[in-house]
Amino acid sequence: MTRCLWLARTLPFPLTAGDRIYTAKLAGALASAGVEITFAGFAGDAPAQAIPGVTRHTVPGGPRGRLQALANPMPLVAARHDTPAYRAALRDLAAQGPWQVVVVDQYGMGWVLRHRHLFEAGRPAFVFVTHDHEESVTKMQWQDATASLGKRLYLGQNYVKTRWFERWIARRSDLVTTITQHDAELFGANAPGVAMLPLVPGYDGVRVASREITAETPRAVVLFGSYRWSAKQANLRIFLEHADPVLSRAGIEIRVVGDMPDDLRQQLEGRYKAARFTGFVDDPAPHRPARVWPCWPSRSAAASR
Repeated sequence: MTRCLWLARTLPFPLTAGDRIYTAKLAGALASAGVEITFAGFAGDAPAQAIPGVTRHTVPGGPRGRLQALANPMPLVAARHDTPAYRAALRDLAAQGPWQVVVVDQYGMGWVLRHRHLFEAGRPAFVFVTHDHEESVTKMQWQDATASLGKRLYLGQNYVKTRWFERWIARRSDLVTTITQHDAELFGANAPGVAMLPLVPGYDGVRVASREITAETPRAVVLFGSYRWSAKQANLRIFLEHADPVLSRAGIEIRVVGDMPDDLRQQLEGRYKAARFTGFVDDPAPHRPARVWPCWPSRSAAASR
């Protein structure tokens, strides 16, 4: 049986955010195909749930503080998760091999490739599972004109670090998985010769057998997501700047469903005509019209925290 060591930032629970859902579902799908998976990460924000075929390994402690990580040459998220406790766990887990596959889940775990020598005996394939093309995302954050000068300086240095680090990870991996074909092309351009595999997020929720759109159907576009992350906030602003004038003239409502800071909500509510902001909901079903246009990057049918 193929043995896989899956190295993530945290155990992916609770399943209330796109990256957690994507990781948990992908690991579960691989296990259901017959792969024996040991999944390692810091404790999540909720008790771990059982994933059939997946053995959990909780790394002691947690990420280092943000201020301490800022001085590191790696991007903030990678510097925070490269802790002495995680490196010790990595050595212990490597010794439990041989492993045929080592998954580096998200660029925040790219530091693992600096310790690839620990796995020389088994010579596993290293798979870089990406959740975005982070170089593009951090560049968009840096170019956000609404950010203060101090924040833009911070975002600028993080973009430079991310650009170098993400390309470095991709070039040293044996396989890179992406969530879109476009991301695969971006990674492929900077990591020639490395195999690229798009794994587009799927949907395993309830499906309606039939649907009829009539004159009584609400004319609305629904955006499900979580808007705590600055990249998601910038992405939402860009969408609303282009879509709100067009949809408001057509009498089409924009329903933004998902958790966001109160100050951002107040700012957006006073700026756009067609947009309505709901906040986090436990059940998104009542907020859906007959047809849904998901907002990028949508990875689940539920609004996430």
